[in-house]
Amino acid sequence: FLLFSTGIGPSTVILIIAAGLEVVVGNIGGSIIPTVVILFLVFAAYAVLCVYTTQATQLKWAKLLTMLFTVIMVIVLIGQAREMVVSFQDLNARLTAERSDEILTE
Repeated sequence: FLLFSTGIGPSTVILIIAAGLEVVVGNIGGSIIPTVVILFLVFAAYAVLCVYTTQATQLKWAKLLTMLFTVIMVIVLIGQAREMVVSFQDLNARLTAERSDEILTE
């Protein structure tokens, strides 16, 4: 069970980040797979780094990756907010058009 749960944790994070980036900035090459592969390689490189380097080096890389992924997630958050506003504007326009059609047909 523990082996399975450690596999789910990182993969879930990779999929959430990749899906968020896909919504905000689009796909690389028309698919989400290259984004997932890049994220997996970053996570795998950090895992190897943790096995073979000192704790000080691990902490430096952890700080760098934390800053990088914070920036990425802020971009995703802003993009998601923009998408929500656009969706609400489209819905409002559609409902207004339907309402005006109802008033004209009455």
